[in-house]
Amino acid sequence: RHVLTIPDVPVSSQPEAAPRSSDGLVEENWPRSTTMHVPSDWQSGVYLVKLTGNSGGQSYILFVVRPARPTGLTLVLPAMTYAAYNDYGGAHLYAWDKGPRSRAYAVSFDRPFSQAWGAGLFFRLDFPLIVWLENHGYAPGYVTDVDLDRDPGMGLGATTLLFSGHGEYWTGRIRDTVEAAAAGGTNLGFFGANQAFWQVRLEPAYAGRPNRVVVCYKVARLDPVAAATPSAATVRFEEAPVNRPPSDIMGMEYAGEVTGLQPMVVGGGITTFDPESGLKPGQKLPGLIGGEVDEPEPSFSGVLLGATPVTVTQHSGTVTAGMSLWVGPAGNNVFDAGTFDFSWGLDPRYGAALPGFPADDFGNLVARVLAWLGAQPAP
Repeated sequence: RHVLTIPDVPVSSQPEAAPRSSDGLVEENWPRSTTMHVPSDWQSGVYLVKLTGNSGGQSYILFVVRPARPTGLTLVLPAMTYAAYNDYGGAHLYAWDKGPRSRAYAVSFDRPFSQAWGAGLFFRLDFPLIVWLENHGYAPGYVTDVDLDRDPGMGLGATTLLFSGHGEYWTGRIRDTVEAAAAGGTNLGFFGANQAFWQVRLEPAYAGRPNRVVVCYKVARLDPVAAATPSAATVRFEEAPVNRPPSDIMGMEYAGEVTGLQPMVVGGGITTFDPESGLKPGQKLPGLIGGEVDEPEPSFSGVLLGATPVTVTQHSGTVTAGMSLWVGPAGNNVFDAGTFDFSWGLDPRYGAALPGFPADDFGNLVARVLAWLGAQPAP
C-alpha cells in the first residue's frame, strides 16, 4: 500500500566507481540527495521506495523498518545474499567482468541492486511468503541478516525465527546467535534452500560507516584473516578451518541446483504430522522444486513432508530434495522447505506459473508448520 509521497528531489549525474583492483569492490560515494525520516507509527516491515525520473523511468530502493524490540515471530531478510549476487559495476562474488580474477572478494551495499530494477532478489523468493503471512494475520517483526549480526538480541528474543528465501551468506556472529537462540528454545524456519552456506564478515565502507561491505574469499589461503584467526576464514561453514556444517542447525544439507521447475512429491510424514491438510503421500505439487535444493544429511532423524528424487547439475545420479521437520540437539523445532520456490505456492500471482497447484491445501500445511514452530496469527 502507498504510505508516503516525497516531493521532487533535485539530482545530477554521478560518476560510477570502477572495481577496486585488489578485491573487486564497487563502492559508490555519491552525495546524499535527500533524507527520509521514518514516522514512529510505521509498522515493522519491508518497504520499497519507487523512484520516478523526469524521463518516466522508474526504479526501487528497498529498506526494512525494524521493530523497537525483539518480537516473538521474527523474519530475517537475506540482504547479504542480495549483495553477493549484485553485479552492479561488473563485479560480485561470482564474477568480475574484465577483472584480474574470476570473481570479486568483497561487495558493497553502497550501490544500487542491478536485479529487479533495484529490488534485488526480494520479489524472486521473499515477497510471496511475506504477503501470505500478513494476509493471514501474522505480525512478524522484520530484520535483515545485517541487523541480526549487529544486534544479536533481535534473534535471541524471538520465539520463532524465519529465514526467508535464499540466505546463503551468514557471518559467524549470526551463526553464533542462531545456535544460542536454539539453545534457549527458539524454533527455526528456513523457507528456502542453501542457507547458512558461506561464512562472510562485514567491514566498514570507505567513509567509515560500519557493516557496509560483505567479504567472502571462498578459499582460506586467499583470506588475509584466516592465518591469524582460522575460525573467521570466509569459506563454506562445513569446511576446514571453520567446521560448522549447516546441517548441525538445520538437519539438512545443500544438495545442488536443479534445472527448470519440477513438482514436489509429498512425503509419508504428512500422514502423521497433518493428515487433515488435504495433501497425500506421493501427491505431486507442481513447480515447487526450483533453483537449489536441500537433502537430508546421512544421520537425519526427522520427518519428511516432501521427498522428491531430482537430478542436480553438480554431480551424476539423483538426490532427495526434502521438505523436513526436525528436532534439533537443543530440543527446538526446525523446519526446512528444501527448495527455493517453496513460497511460490503461497501467492496466486506466482501460482499462475504452477497450473493445478492445490493452493488451499498447501496453505493449510504451512499454517500447521508455523504453529509447530510456535507462530500463530495475531489475536
